[in-house]
Amino acid sequence: MSDEPNVNPRLPMSDPSFQRASLAGVATAVLAGAVVLTGWVLLEFDRALFVYAQALVLSLALTVYRMVVWMHRPATAKVYRQAGRAVWQSRQRFRMCAHLLRRCLDYFAANRFVARRGWNRWAAHWPVMVGCLMALATVVPLVFGWVWFETPPEDLSSYRVMNFGIHVATIPVNGVIAFVAFHALVWAAIPVLTGCTVAVVRRWRDRGDAAVQTFVYDILPLLALLSIAVSGLLLTVSYAFLGGRFHSVIAGFHMVVVCLTLLWLPYSKLLHIPQRSLKLAHMICEYEYPVSGAVTCHRCGQEFADRRQIDDLMHVQQTLGYRYEMAEQSSRTTDQQHYQFICPQCRRAALVLCQTSRWSQNANVSGS
Repeated sequence: MSDEPNVNPRLPMSDPSFQRASLAGVATAVLAGAVVLTGWVLLEFDRALFVYAQALVLSLALTVYRMVVWMHRPATAKVYRQAGRAVWQSRQRFRMCAHLLRRCLDYFAANRFVARRGWNRWAAHWPVMVGCLMALATVVPLVFGWVWFETPPEDLSSYRVMNFGIHVATIPVNGVIAFVAFHALVWAAIPVLTGCTVAVVRRWRDRGDAAVQTFVYDILPLLALLSIAVSGLLLTVSYAFLGGRFHSVIAGFHMVVVCLTLLWLPYSKLLHIPQRSLKLAHMICEYEYPVSGAVTCHRCGQEFADRRQIDDLMHVQQTLGYRYEMAEQSSRTTDQQHYQFICPQCRRAALVLCQTSRWSQNANVSGS
């Protein structure tokens, strides 16, 4: 009998991507937790944010885990490896960074890729993005204890703005700056509420979206963001206009919705936000690797794709175990022997011809 352990290759524990992703997730959780504890011990500890901090750290760890698993997929891993190799071997990094900065401002900051699909989509995506970034920029420094406000004993009409324990400014309690700073989450909730409302209306009226959308994947994220924005605004209404009435109930509901959304983020449609980093890797490859020559279709003779793209696609398919050679030859196939050198139009035409031939055979058999 063999002394080797009986390991089922289907079990996740034996998967290298699962092992690396688990290690990355645990390391992220430990590092983020250490940052939070260090900030609370050395800087400022706000007990009201304890639950939010736990949810934020766990959500970050789960997101890293999910991203590492996704980045281990052959197609994704190849793009990231090519981008990393391009950055490492580039001789014009400053020019490449300037080019990428301009494209990132157009693609990520302005969401031009969404605007090309329709301005109604852009009117939903861009405000939500801006509001979420504003909320993160406000919450993370507060949760980690990096920023806080102190009232000096000798002057109760002003606040000291503390950043990493350093006094950076003094602002009046009833001033404009204090009003804007203390209502930062209110300003963040307004664009989120606007964008989610536009998205809900569009999904309600657009028959194309309504035909393919699902509740969990498309509707539930919008409802979660709407619940966070509305409950956050109600907290302000409670202590500003109602003398604190219903504040504890609204605060509890808001905390539950925020924490559940953070924990659900790695497993929801919202994961596409960190996955957009793949576009940055693609931009690097586009800039660094010039066009390697067009591939000619071996059926119609038309040029239809870049040679490097076809080679990468063939490599990924072979890694996944898919064989599209058009003849039983050796592993070193030529252009004429591989199905990837047939353009999409000819593939559709070949499919129609095969279906027609099959239909004709069935018709002849039934007629005879």
